[in-house]
Amino acid sequence: MKQTILILALLFVEIVSGQSTTINGSVKDDSGEPIPFAHIRIAGTYSGTLTNLEGEFRLPISNPANTQLLVSCVGFISQTTDITPDKKLEIVLKEDLITLQEVIIVPKDYARELVLAAIESIPKNYPTSEEMIEGFIRETLSRDSLGDSLHYISEAQTESAKTSYTKSKTQGDVKLIKGRKLDIDTDDLGIRVYAGAHLPHRFDFVMRREGPLNPKRLDKYIYQIDDTLRYNGKSMYQVGYLSRDGQETGTISIIDKSFAIAGIERLENSDRFKGAIKANRRHYLKSVTTYNSHEDSLWRLNFITYSTMFSNGPNKTYLNSQFTAHGFESKKESITYADRIQFGDFLLEEVNDFDPEFWTNYNVTLPDQKFEEAYEQKPEEQAKKEKKNLLYFMRRLEFGYSLSTINTRMHDHNLSYNQTEIFIDETLQEQQLSKLAIMSIISYRLSDRSLINYHSSRVLGGNRSREYFLGYTYRVPIKKRSRIFIAGTAGYNFSQLNRQIPSVLLENNTRIGGKKIDADKVDVYSSSAVHSIMTSLSIYYEKSSRLKLYISADHFSHLSTTNGLLFREDQGIFKRKEVFVKDGKEGLKVSSEHSAVFERNLGVRFGFIWGI
Repeated sequence: MKQTILILALLFVEIVSGQSTTINGSVKDDSGEPIPFAHIRIAGTYSGTLTNLEGEFRLPISNPANTQLLVSCVGFISQTTDITPDKKLEIVLKEDLITLQEVIIVPKDYARELVLAAIESIPKNYPTSEEMIEGFIRETLSRDSLGDSLHYISEAQTESAKTSYTKSKTQGDVKLIKGRKLDIDTDDLGIRVYAGAHLPHRFDFVMRREGPLNPKRLDKYIYQIDDTLRYNGKSMYQVGYLSRDGQETGTISIIDKSFAIAGIERLENSDRFKGAIKANRRHYLKSVTTYNSHEDSLWRLNFITYSTMFSNGPNKTYLNSQFTAHGFESKKESITYADRIQFGDFLLEEVNDFDPEFWTNYNVTLPDQKFEEAYEQKPEEQAKKEKKNLLYFMRRLEFGYSLSTINTRMHDHNLSYNQTEIFIDETLQEQQLSKLAIMSIISYRLSDRSLINYHSSRVLGGNRSREYFLGYTYRVPIKKRSRIFIAGTAGYNFSQLNRQIPSVLLENNTRIGGKKIDADKVDVYSSSAVHSIMTSLSIYYEKSSRLKLYISADHFSHLSTTNGLLFREDQGIFKRKEVFVKDGKEGLKVSSEHSAVFERNLGVRFGFIWGI
């Protein structure tokens, strides 16, 4: 019996307005066991709630005088209960079950025909006009399947625009009304959950005509009638199904005679997700979607629960989400683009910080006991605990690589250098020196939007130019709830810009700047040490919580330049000796009409950032 309660929570709830009293209670069966997902409705209204896993509920009521509660759950006899103010209600429901054998004997293929009839009857059993469904979402991410070791809890009140059920549709608009989060430990997450607010569309299988409800794919499944239950005096068939490839199984609940689909449970196993190139591998996806009939005889979305598990090496992450419909009304106007939560948005980033009194006088599904315990932990204490973690610093680091090109111009100049063992008299003509460079990046996140950056790069080719940068970046989404970010960066840049002088030959070993130079291994460059302020405008695309792709345009404002000669002696792959002789030192004379022999203004970078 307990195994069928979840799929058969065919009940609806609606937001309560003008609340003045909150009723608390519990619902159990006649053996004392709690009944989860039982429907509690205020008589004469569409307002109500569902019990949690412990059978507990809380319901705001605007006028408790002469008010009754209607309590029901599939498989149990419905009950009307008077409200007793300031007293916890303890409600007991009696079972009302029958078996298939006691009801009807059906032909072998009746299950498939029953599913087909249910699909064909969708237009008459579900709304054919546009409506708005208001509901409550709770999303949790944890390290274990029971949710005892939580990463976060996010909650939200939403409005979902539902179109006519006459034709299938896979997407729809969602508006966030109000929300909060309890951020317990998200710095070490290797996964970010998107589309949480879109549960009312993503798991509305009747609207989507998806899986075993797709009339064109009925032959891909094997159907059989497992049982028959009672719901409001009607028989309800439990049709089990199995995909012929063995990757999906579940149950469809269909009301006798009307063929209304009251609920569907789906389980997809790990093989279904093979072939997807992702850092996090999904192992299963389990969902339960239920619908409930209203006074107009139409069925509407009622309740959704969704769970899945990802692994990244030895680490496992469990996601659990629930949606409960609170009410519905005719759609009067569309949700504007600015108010929409896009499918790829992260619900955790769109809701407010934790506030214990956030849902006062709001009709929400009562959290389970383990979540109540998490709510009782103060966010300040969680933050202190997090900062004591030895990995706190590492979790805020980001690393990256990019290809960059900087438009560099070398002006006409002459170099004259006359020492005992060295004689240079070289005139270099104006030349464009734009070259590709490989840049490595290390960033430290001060917050979700601000970072400190260190860059170093090496030019590909014989001129061996290099640069170093230290600065600050501020990164924001281009619009609310977007994966695309725009960033501004400013900081100090040092560049060593070089142009090799191939005609210089040293006949003997010598000392330059106090260092001994091996004539057989040294290269000589016209060089400038350039100090500048670099400002950048970047666009980032967040591929995942760890990976970001970006393109950047850089501008350099020169502060000072020191021209000279660079002697570079290679001593192996990782060893080198360098001596820089400044203009005016040791008899070196650099002549040019420009104070800066090398000049550059603009650069372009493209690369990726990887977070720990």
